[in-house]
Amino acid sequence: KLERFHPQTTLSFSLSQENRQEFDRSVTGFDLGYRWHHIRPNTKKLIVSTLTPLAINFIDIRINSADFQAQIDSLPQAIRTDYQARFSSLLNYSFTYSTYGRNRVTHTNFIQATVEMGGNLPFLLDRLLSENGEGDNLFQNNLFYGQYLKGSLEYKRFIPLGPGRELILRGFMGAAKAYNTNQDSSQQIYLHVPYENRFFSGGANSMRGWRSNTLGPGRLSLGEFQNLQTSSSASSLLAPGGEIIFEANAEYRFDVYSYLELALFTDLGNVWFNQEVEEFEESPSDSPKSVFSRDNLVLGWDVGIGFRFDFSFLILRLDI
Repeated sequence: KLERFHPQTTLSFSLSQENRQEFDRSVTGFDLGYRWHHIRPNTKKLIVSTLTPLAINFIDIRINSADFQAQIDSLPQAIRTDYQARFSSLLNYSFTYSTYGRNRVTHTNFIQATVEMGGNLPFLLDRLLSENGEGDNLFQNNLFYGQYLKGSLEYKRFIPLGPGRELILRGFMGAAKAYNTNQDSSQQIYLHVPYENRFFSGGANSMRGWRSNTLGPGRLSLGEFQNLQTSSSASSLLAPGGEIIFEANAEYRFDVYSYLELALFTDLGNVWFNQEVEEFEESPSDSPKSVFSRDNLVLGWDVGIGFRFDFSFLILRLDI
């Protein structure tokens, strides 16, 4: 009877290494996941759930440049944690409903809802192993961790408009909120959702008018948020992302010749923080322009033209 659910269990280990002139970043990970179908798998419809009850990552960052370290030190404390060693854990569940096939001649849909909770494992371990019961968001006074809740919803619709013509619509929204953080009144530190678990906007599958992950937050540009100084390494600072995201995309495709398609597209979206980054009164990072509010409901917008080379086994994209 369980065969119709096609249950699967996955156990994976991962190791990644990033080496830049300014810093080295290594991530060691482990995750345990379960996946099951709600109906018997078929080519026309997919209804599936994925549960990851345990995913652990250890992130180590080593700064190689004194100039780059000085640039980090100019950032607010809440953002400087992006460059600290971290202990990350999460529990994730996603539900997917899809009639989005490869050869589509009728209206089809894709819906995916995801909920996630993170940081509870290092919090509990720290309470068991430490004599001090007060939280400082540092596991054994060494590895930073943050607790948070996160949810997102994505919807895509494929609309055929006749032979060789189609319209694709996409909407994506999500929100995340840190909780149980250390709020030291003397230091005015508010810890945001950890870097790896924020939302990012910009890039080939997002807001195509911006480089990957560089849109926002809010009405601030990347340079304004980072409070860039005259520095050869300033451009290597990580984009901050945000804790709230909204994106809407539309693309009209039509055949030109054989395997060549043209696409006209437009994208609308942005990311925001849900609380002001505190500390350093003169820093642009403190500006409420980065916070989700009525005054900051400003969206990035782009339009463009794209070329699609569809070879059946491979699709190449070029967007301008």
